[in-house]
Amino acid sequence: MNGVPELPRSAGAATAVLLLLASLQVQKVQMLITTPPDICATCHENATCSEKEDGSGKICICMYGLIGNGRTYCQDKDECKISSLICGEHTVCHNTYGSFYCTCLDGYRPSSNTELFIPNDGTHCEAVDCGMLPIVKDAVAPVASTTTYKSAVRYTCQKGTVWKSGNNTAICMATGMWGGPTLVCKEIDCGRPPAVAHATIVWTNGSRLGSVAHYQCNPGYHSVGGRNYSMCGLHGLWEEASLSCNEMDCGPPAVHPGATAWWNSTRPGSLAIYQCMRGHYEAGGKNFSTCLTNGSWDNASLLCKEIDCGPPPSVLHASVVWTNGSRLDSVAHYQCSFGYHSIGGRAYSKCGMRGIWDEVSLSCNGESNISLTEWKYQHGFPSCVVSDLTCLNLRRPPKYEPEITSVKVPVFTQTSTCFVETNCGPPAVHPGTTTWWNNTRPGSVAIYQCIRGHSVVGGKNFSTCLTNGSWDNASLLCKEMDCGPPPVVSHASAIWDGSTRLGSVVFYECKEGFRHVGERNFTVCTVDGDWENISLVCEEIYCKVPHLIQNANLLWDGSRHPGSLASYQCKEGFYFKGSKNFSICNLRGIWDSISGECKEIDCGPPPSLPNITPLWNDTLDLRYGAVVYYRCTEGFYHAGGDNFSMCAANGLWQMTSLLCKEINCGKPASIPHATVLWNQASQLGSKVYYKCQDGFFTHSKNNYSMCAADGKWGQLNFTCIEIDCGIAPSLANAAMTASNGTVLGSVAHYQCNEGFINMGGTNVSICTGQGKWLLATLICDGIKEASPVISDLVIFDEKCIKWNAQRDRRANETYKLHLKGLRVYQEGFLEEIVTNFTSSEDSPELCLNLHPGTNYSLHITALSTGISTQAFLSTEIGDPGVPEIVFPIAEDPLPSFTFRKMADINGPISLYQVIVASQDRSLDFDCGSHNIPNFYSQDENEQIYLAAEFHAEDLSEEVVFLIGDRRFFGEYYNAPLDKSRAYVIILRVISEWKQVQKQSCVFWVQTKGPSYTTQHITILAVGSGVLVAFFVFLGNSFVWYCGKKYPCG
Repeated sequence: MNGVPELPRSAGAATAVLLLLASLQVQKVQMLITTPPDICATCHENATCSEKEDGSGKICICMYGLIGNGRTYCQDKDECKISSLICGEHTVCHNTYGSFYCTCLDGYRPSSNTELFIPNDGTHCEAVDCGMLPIVKDAVAPVASTTTYKSAVRYTCQKGTVWKSGNNTAICMATGMWGGPTLVCKEIDCGRPPAVAHATIVWTNGSRLGSVAHYQCNPGYHSVGGRNYSMCGLHGLWEEASLSCNEMDCGPPAVHPGATAWWNSTRPGSLAIYQCMRGHYEAGGKNFSTCLTNGSWDNASLLCKEIDCGPPPSVLHASVVWTNGSRLDSVAHYQCSFGYHSIGGRAYSKCGMRGIWDEVSLSCNGESNISLTEWKYQHGFPSCVVSDLTCLNLRRPPKYEPEITSVKVPVFTQTSTCFVETNCGPPAVHPGTTTWWNNTRPGSVAIYQCIRGHSVVGGKNFSTCLTNGSWDNASLLCKEMDCGPPPVVSHASAIWDGSTRLGSVVFYECKEGFRHVGERNFTVCTVDGDWENISLVCEEIYCKVPHLIQNANLLWDGSRHPGSLASYQCKEGFYFKGSKNFSICNLRGIWDSISGECKEIDCGPPPSLPNITPLWNDTLDLRYGAVVYYRCTEGFYHAGGDNFSMCAANGLWQMTSLLCKEINCGKPASIPHATVLWNQASQLGSKVYYKCQDGFFTHSKNNYSMCAADGKWGQLNFTCIEIDCGIAPSLANAAMTASNGTVLGSVAHYQCNEGFINMGGTNVSICTGQGKWLLATLICDGIKEASPVISDLVIFDEKCIKWNAQRDRRANETYKLHLKGLRVYQEGFLEEIVTNFTSSEDSPELCLNLHPGTNYSLHITALSTGISTQAFLSTEIGDPGVPEIVFPIAEDPLPSFTFRKMADINGPISLYQVIVASQDRSLDFDCGSHNIPNFYSQDENEQIYLAAEFHAEDLSEEVVFLIGDRRFFGEYYNAPLDKSRAYVIILRVISEWKQVQKQSCVFWVQTKGPSYTTQHITILAVGSGVLVAFFVFLGNSFVWYCGKKYPCG
């Protein structure tokens, strides 16, 4: 049954009784209402008693700003709840007793520049617009997408500057001013470049972004790698220079032939002393060398020549046994010639330090003074007997062929004794030596000499043949030749296998930064144990003076050796375009090329700025130092700041501080008796139109004012003059019975003079907007016979009319009624009724079946004469009726119901309210009550509260409402239900129109079964002003009780 569960019989019976009681109660209430009361006596204290417009009686009307029926209640009309947009968009509505006012939300401001306003004067809230961004020195901001309230824009420091302090964000405040930014941008200054050990800074003293400082090793130091420059970076710090300078090292000083060098250091300034070696003597030149700052020894010119004693001196009657060496310590041995013998003295000579042989004291005497036997003995002949005499020949030593000497001996007799000569044989062989001798007889000398590739270490270098036929010991020690370390050549590296023996070769290669200018670049270990002299000279590489670059200054310290740096700095008005603005002296003695050039600074076209126009054309100089001027674009005015910008050294236009604000003429002035037609725009060129109000006219040709460049609305000579139709015109055979003036809308009433009757036409002249009377068409004709006349038309009880009829002799008169009804709140509504009505009464009465809440125009015409009259009436709204409600059968966690939005049948539906009442006690409820509290304000004794309220325009066609879902509906709280109680749920529908309010209520009893299954019973639907006594709750309690104690059904 329409979604309502079937009740047990006992419950149904009780419900039927209760419905009957309720019906009687409704009839009683309706009966009371139909009894005509003394209206004025029943008016509320906040209401006034006034005559109805149709004169049919009195009516109580609540004072302005209050709402109610004027009798039982007049309460404050909360205009803020009538419509969420009563104040317009972006507003807050503030209700006051009997009125209200509006304020704008944060970020919006009233168009009338008044903090509090009521929108009936056209005031609205417009978004706060902070306009042009503030100018911050050395900072830039992106183009703001919005400049309204809470818009935020972040600034960044211009290139070459750094954020030092302050906040970099500008926020549009509710005051229409930008809050911030407070950032401070300072030009990047890296200060003095950092020091590099043992290096000098080559620098222009510039410390701005992009400045470059070059480093060069100090004299006495040289670069061993790393970056030799530093650049001032974005963070105000110099980039690290990785240049490493090591102290110059001249290395071992150069070797001079026959000289030994002595030094204690190889750093610049150190001294090397040269001294001729033993066996050499100074032949001139400088004997010292200094280590220079370029890492080379200056030349020492010491000349050491080897001592040479020449051939040894001759000794009388003696021969020299000699190796042909004439150097220091060379020895020449002497031996008495044949036939002579030594009588004493030193038999050798040595080459001395002065280049002279020592004196020889050997003395040789002739042989006549000795016997043959003694001579033979002295000369090594043994005693022996021979049969004849033999010529003795000297033995020839190997590889030595001395002159053959014939020894003539005396002739002796055969009986004489003959001696055999003593022979020592070849001398002993010594390692690494060669032996020289000319005889093997006693007294002969064998000379030992180190073979090629060996040198004397020590010992005696000769041996003598003794008379006993043996050689005495020679102690000469020969060691294989070792030239030692090869000589050091300044600024050259040795390429060598490490061998120092005879014939070993060492090659030399100039070090980096030096080049080979000599001929021979190698040396050989010689038989003298010395390395040969080399002619290699390593000369330091030097570059020429660096070449100049157009429009650039050369930054150079004059150094020209490899690794020296020359940098270029563009002249003022130029900038460097490229990747490398410096040149380095390379190992070929050439400055390497730079990569780039100095181009003239050209800032290009000046930037476009919001609301600012540059005064610029194609002929403007855009180079460094050029100036461009600005002016505010049309619609904006100069509000401060400089109006020019200069092309800066960074190729950018300096930011102008020109501040342009939009021209705003504000709210236009009002003109008496004129309506302002304005779209709220007040910028330059905006127009506001004026139109005279009804009842006024103007002779002015121009009806608008324009916002001018001075921020003021243009002068307008517009005057509204009240329309005056003058004295109402007279009608033939008629007299003017009443006139309420001569201005627009004034009415003059006419009636036929005595003896004349109304033959038709209107009896009213109306003053029109053209300043002329719309003349009445009343026709008054002389009385011939009584004709029906309609007069004194009265409307009563809203839907009934009566009038006086002057009839002729006919018993009945037929009237034609033309009725047209419209509703201002219901677009498209039109009711039109055309009917005839016949009556024989002198005061006919007719009640019409009219729609409630409708404005009607009524024309009544007497058909016999064609005489007509016109009237206007409005019907009061009726009870809204009962909405369509659906109760769900299925169990839900929360009880609910669904209702459909009602059509505006009996009047405009304004509100839907859900009221909750406890069933714990009897309760009288007036559906028209306006004193129902919210949940938190309810009286504990009454236990009734308003849970939710909906504006009709906010609802969809179908609404599902959950009872007790803990939600707030405006100020009303939908509180959860107590499961131990039963409740009555009331849906009240309220209709309001023309200060009249009607309502209807639907009562819904809700109980709980043993399984907490919600049971729904629609108890009663009543209209406005109906008082329902809830004795029905006893019946409902019975149902609940039945469900709890006994099985139902």
